[in-house]
Parts: sequence; structure tokens; C-alpha cells
Amino acid sequence: MVRKSDIDEGVKSGALIIGFKSVVKALNEGVCREVFVSSNGKSFVSKLKLIAGEVPIVLVEESSRELGVRCKKPFSIAVLGLRALEIEKKPKKKLVSKKPTKKKASSSKKSGKKLK
Repeated sequence: MVRKSDIDEGVKSGALIIGFKSVVKALNEGVCREVFVSSNGKSFVSKLKLIAGEVPIVLVEESSRELGVRCKKPFSIAVLGLRALEIEKKPKKKLVSKKPTKKKASSSKKSGKKLK
């Protein structure tokens, strides 16, 4: 059973991740600590289980409309995630792009002499 305070705390703190695509992205980045699925969003559970790993997936008794109202949004929410409070992000590797170098002018052009 889901404690109502879990989702309510997420609403107050702004730690909500709303929508299937956003939750999947957060799971891949490792910033999601818990996933909630509405009663009429059960079709997402099998896909989320493949991605979630050890992150708990909780089925909520509320419909997606009720979940949207509870999160103070004007739309329905089928999948909802809670962002981890303390996130240990790995530093991203910076890609070094080599800029094309300009060819240097020949020595004859520098001296001002004309070639025949």
C-alpha cells in the first residue's frame, strides 16, 4: 500500500517526474527512486520492470485522472516518478571536437614576392 505522504511530499518538494518517457529517462540516468503507476496504466508496468532494475514500481489505487488532480495538474497522469533527493551523478565525458585548421600561407606570400 502506498503511503499518501510519498506522493504528497513529492508535490510539495517539486521532486515529481511526470510521464512515461520522463520516468524512463530518469531511470536510465539513475535519478528516480520510486515509480508509481495508476490503476488504469497497468500496460506500462511490464516495460518499466525491464528498465527499473531495483527501483520499486508501485501500483496506485487511483485512476490517472485522480492522480493528476492529486499532483495539482490539469491533466491525467498514468506514470509518476519520485526524484532521488541526493543524486550522485557521474561526471559526463566531454567530447573533444577538433576544429578544422586553416592552411598557412606559403612563405612567398608572406614576403610579398611574386612567383613566376
